[in-house]
Amino acid sequence: MMADIIKQEPSPEEMTEGNTYSFPNPAGGLVTIRFCLPAQRDVNIGIYDLKGGLVRAKRLNAAETNMGENFVVWDLKNDQGIEAANGVYVLEIQSGGKEVRKKIAVIK
Repeated sequence: MMADIIKQEPSPEEMTEGNTYSFPNPAGGLVTIRFCLPAQRDVNIGIYDLKGGLVRAKRLNAAETNMGENFVVWDLKNDQGIEAANGVYVLEIQSGGKEVRKKIAVIK
């Protein structure tokens, strides 16, 4: 007897420290930021210097996100288009009442 093949949709994941990261890290060019969502949701992404100053901000509305994996690329520039200096930055992603922070090292 052969069992029927059942197509399974990807299971939705909440955003966690474990499934949120950037690569490459350390970065010298473009950085890809990966995070997971259990459903399409609004997302706020902020990149801060170690003094807490906002370097880059991005807001995604729910229609721009997917259930499951999501990817955003940072070009290592601030909101004024100026290249970020070498150093460590804090990535903060907020969505659906969850918040994850990770470090990104920039070495050019």
